[in-house]
Amino acid sequence: YKSVSEQMDQIAILFPLFFFFVAALVCFTTMTRMVSEQRVLIGTYKALGYSTFPIAMRYVLYALSAALSGGTAGAFLGIQIFPLVIFNAWGIAYQMPAMQQADHRSLMAVSVLSITAAVVLAAVVACAGDASSDPTKLMRPKAPKLGKTVLLERIGFLWRRLSFTGKVTVRNLFRYKKRFFMTLAGVAGCTALLVTGFGISDSIRAVVDTQFGEIYRYDTTVTVRAGTAPQERERLKGYLENLDAFSDTAFVYSDSASANRTEKKNEGREDLEITITVPLKNNSFDRFVEMRDTSSGALYSIKEEGVYMAERAAEELGLRPGDLFYIETNDGTRRQVLLSGCLEIYVGYPVFMNLDYYEAVFGERPEYNTLFAKNSLDEAGENALGEQLMEEESISGVSFVSKSVKTINSMIDALGMITIVLIISSALLSFVVLYNLSNVNISERLREIATIKVLGFYDNEVNAYIYRETIAITVFGAFFGLGAGILLHHAIMRMIALKAVSFGTVIRPVTYVYSFLLTILFSVIVSLFVNIKLKRIPMVESLKSVE
Repeated sequence: YKSVSEQMDQIAILFPLFFFFVAALVCFTTMTRMVSEQRVLIGTYKALGYSTFPIAMRYVLYALSAALSGGTAGAFLGIQIFPLVIFNAWGIAYQMPAMQQADHRSLMAVSVLSITAAVVLAAVVACAGDASSDPTKLMRPKAPKLGKTVLLERIGFLWRRLSFTGKVTVRNLFRYKKRFFMTLAGVAGCTALLVTGFGISDSIRAVVDTQFGEIYRYDTTVTVRAGTAPQERERLKGYLENLDAFSDTAFVYSDSASANRTEKKNEGREDLEITITVPLKNNSFDRFVEMRDTSSGALYSIKEEGVYMAERAAEELGLRPGDLFYIETNDGTRRQVLLSGCLEIYVGYPVFMNLDYYEAVFGERPEYNTLFAKNSLDEAGENALGEQLMEEESISGVSFVSKSVKTINSMIDALGMITIVLIISSALLSFVVLYNLSNVNISERLREIATIKVLGFYDNEVNAYIYRETIAITVFGAFFGLGAGILLHHAIMRMIALKAVSFGTVIRPVTYVYSFLLTILFSVIVSLFVNIKLKRIPMVESLKSVE
């Protein structure tokens, strides 16, 4: 459970940073829009003799009060809702007591002050341009931005195939560059959060399928009691081999040990706890464990010289294939071995070596103490088999892979609830970003939209005129977000790796599809809301706004 809490702690580092970035972007565009819409009022104040500072303070204090009140409300709601949801989600995997709230006053203070600083800074930047201008310029609206030749126009065969409205859309996208890049960044950030949320679940589920389906191909582990006499060991071996429940068996020597790069203990880094596994029959071991290289996927043979180690264990020790390191057994024997390859293994720190190499290194031939076996039993059958085997005095333990898979799946279900929280939060943030920037788009172009309506454009043509730009930016932003999501996902998966459990960076193709389509869906929903505002634009008043 401590490892689980450390996982959540790591997730809580990157996700808030992304949310903060997108939220700050929304605040910046909102403040910029508000100041821009009140240019005439600011110009009037300046004409009446007010200096720049008190005018700017009007907007700074507005931003300060909104940020403090909204931030405080958000901090109290967030500290009550999110920890409770996540805590209860882990109740799927653990039997939990009632949640007790820790003292989060310092965290809440940092959160509120951070978002307040971002909003106030946005207000200061927005006022720096308009509030310091000449009143005669401020009392007239800004002139529309000039259209410029875009790169696509230089590609003749593409440009000629665009319709008139298509050409207008392309020019408008690059005419309002600041809004274009803000929307692009906002949409990309939200899509990246969606990809990461779905991807966390994908990666953890892939570990179960890969580790216990492809790499570990056995279903049962039977441990022989230490000190069992050789005659009893032989009897037990024959008994286990002839059990009808087992379709295939492999006897191995398995024991805990420690590994390090140094010859003597406690020199430099601490020893890493590992598990040595030595099969008694090398030619059949690949039926039970697939030893494959992490990067190339090449299969190794246990017959080769040297040892094979889980890649994560090699990373912990700073080893590469071809390096020498030391293994110390439980009886204190410390020997140097050769690392022949790093294996794709996600759970534990196993080290595999063949029987002859073990004997050459440690000077003794080990006796088997563990059985790997395959079975095709259901849960009830495995329970009955376990009870039957535990009646043997020479057997100290029986474990089934299905039990481990069930435990991990329960943790995945808990993490799935947390993923849903992240996805919903990302979806809401995406909606806010798109709605806010669409509103800015319309507010800045009221006279332009009113003009084309007066010229005879129908409502659906006006909608298409605006929505083409929004959809185009959303599609571009979603594609960029998919790439950013991959990077964020890789960072998150490395951060949440446990001590002896590592996660891959698997993202299913359907995750990209879901993330992309959800972003487009939010854009469509926003367009439906904005459509109401487009229909209500007063044409005459908008065209007379300069007067």
